[in-house]
Amino acid sequence: MNNVNRTSIVWLLASTLLASACGPAPTSSDGGASAQRGGGARQPMAMQQSGSRARGAQSSAANQGSESNGVACDGALEGAGVCASETQVLFCAGGIWWLLDCGQLVSGAFCGYDSATLAVDCYTAQ
Repeated sequence: MNNVNRTSIVWLLASTLLASACGPAPTSSDGGASAQRGGGARQPMAMQQSGSRARGAQSSAANQGSESNGVACDGALEGAGVCASETQVLFCAGGIWWLLDCGQLVSGAFCGYDSATLAVDCYTAQ
């Protein structure tokens, strides 16, 4: 598959998964990082990395299999992440898509996109 087709598929997946999170949202912070609640919808998924909190909690995440909406979690997408909902991070690790509910980490935590780090992760409001 050439890069143009792969980028188009990845963009479609990200747009589909984030359709409910496309509108403006309040900004919250956690440890100084500014995160948009449920954000990142306008960024191609391959350009968004999953954050350290999500990756570090992989054992708490639900295995979604090697494909999500027809997009394979492979070496090209290793570490990529997207807010699947306001409270869930979908990320690619080890050839598997993982779905993490941020509320399992900290009560009231949300999935957010930090434009400074280009990372999708779990955050809490300060």
